[in-house]
Amino acid sequence: MADLAINQTHIIFVAGGVVKNGKVLVCQRSWEESHAPGKWALPGGKVDKTAGECEMILEKTACREVEEETGLKINFKKVLYVSSNTFIRSTGHHVVAILFKCPYRRGKLKDSEEVIKLAWVGRKEIDKYDWAGGTRESVKRLLKPG
Repeated sequence: MADLAINQTHIIFVAGGVVKNGKVLVCQRSWEESHAPGKWALPGGKVDKTAGECEMILEKTACREVEEETGLKINFKKVLYVSSNTFIRSTGHHVVAILFKCPYRRGKLKDSEEVIKLAWVGRKEIDKYDWAGGTRESVKRLLKPG
């Protein structure tokens, strides 16, 4: 069983798009990140199969990652599926990325070791950021009316 984890070629990545007052919360990834260091992205991370969570694991992962990276609390029962895509990381891992819209619940933004900066981005600011691959399109989807 240990060899399976070492030879894992697929990663399930979940991003949580927090939307508040017509803006999306984004973060600049730490320079220590193995994938897209220093680029702007949505809060997110890999599904952790050792977390003891089974039911609604994708939604709970989105909420956990948002809280870890930003300090904000999200109600996993209100998280809505938006889209999914796939890409190959520089490590050769096949990534299945799932985007959820996470309605703001409570909390104040706080610093995290995982991110350099946090920012609320509206439609007019999208082109001002150096995005990690696919993030620009995800932010646009989150800001679509309706």
